[in-house]
Amino acid sequence: MKRITILAAVLVAVSLIFNQPVSIRSAAAAETKITEHSLTESSLASAQSTSISEIVEIKNNTSDTYFMYVWDNEHEGRYLSYKAKKDDWYYPNEGKWLEIKPGAHLRADDCGIPDSGKSAGKDRVRVIFKAKRKGQRPSQGDPDYGLRVNRVGQGNGNDTVVFRDHATAKKLSETEIPTKMHQSLILIIDNDGVKFEQKEMVVSGEHKVKEGFKKFGEAMKLSAEVFSSVMSFKP
Repeated sequence: MKRITILAAVLVAVSLIFNQPVSIRSAAAAETKITEHSLTESSLASAQSTSISEIVEIKNNTSDTYFMYVWDNEHEGRYLSYKAKKDDWYYPNEGKWLEIKPGAHLRADDCGIPDSGKSAGKDRVRVIFKAKRKGQRPSQGDPDYGLRVNRVGQGNGNDTVVFRDHATAKKLSETEIPTKMHQSLILIIDNDGVKFEQKEMVVSGEHKVKEGFKKFGEAMKLSAEVFSSVMSFKP
């Protein structure tokens, strides 16, 4: 009887642990250990692959129009103005451009930063670029210039967020982050440059949380003007 009582108490404790939500903002967020008996190899790989970097908010604090192009087989994104009166999301799939108008403030959902490689024979990319002229309308297809961003797996427990000049493929900046880190980012375009701010992140361990915010924040601050310089079309 005593063994049954102890077992019941353990089961209740386990239930409470796994149903307790872990705060994204908590610096003491703990990683749940998964045993080989609880998941198959394929489902474990699927669980680990859910850690992505995604844009959740876009702010254009300038008087210029910008666009965003993405080519990927998932996490292409949908967008809605904060001023919208109805739930009418825009889905720019199949290479359609998202228009980021002057002063725009947009919600973004499932707007992931692609990894490297190809999809349907084309490079998987997300590119932010400035309109060539006033009044330019959004189009479709690779613009061939702008700021290109990818999150590339290294296979050693770390990924690298890489920024390139899309016209030349020249690397502008890269920041190493843990593979199991999930980032929620704000894309901010202003007169001082272009930057990505971390709104939230999930990663195990207090030290990794602090280091992740510090490293990524410093890299974005240093790169803001460089990023801005490659977003305009150069004939």
